[in-house]
Amino acid sequence: MSKSKKMDGKQIGMLIFLILVVVGFTAPIFINNLEPTATISSEPRPCITDTNCSLICEDEPIAILCSNNLCTKNTCNEKNFYPYNQTFTSFSLEIKLNSTLINPPLLANKQDFFIIFEKNQVKTFSPLINLAQILEKINTKLDSQCLTINNTAHCIINNHKLQLNINNKQSYQFDYIPQNNDKIEIMYN
Repeated sequence: MSKSKKMDGKQIGMLIFLILVVVGFTAPIFINNLEPTATISSEPRPCITDTNCSLICEDEPIAILCSNNLCTKNTCNEKNFYPYNQTFTSFSLEIKLNSTLINPPLLANKQDFFIIFEKNQVKTFSPLINLAQILEKINTKLDSQCLTINNTAHCIINNHKLQLNINNKQSYQFDYIPQNNDKIEIMYN
């Protein structure tokens, strides 16, 4: 009698399982090779002003925002969340410290070109720049407890008040993205 080699259910199941494992591990390799190259992460570039962050991509200079002392884009392959735009957003900004009006242009660095301060007017040249990033350019920070200017904190203690008004309404939106003709007031007294 000759033995016929028939596969039982366990062997068929094991064979199907092995095929699925092989396909499961090899298919992503082929699929990923067909897709465009993903964004390559690079080392963050430290900066002091916007001029420190410019890139040359395809023989064209690209303006890059410096925020929190880091360039917001480090390589040509990365997405630019703050593209420079010739059309600017203009709004008023008043900072009062104990009834004394702070002059933002005196605190600003002339090598920053995404945010320009002229008297009490501010121009931003990218549509997603928020209030915290704007204040950073004049070495100022604002949160619910303190207004910090040039590393000197003015906090809510001993009956002092801190208030942010946007278009004459009190706000706690410290990451607010200013719009054209907004009136922003920061008062500490």
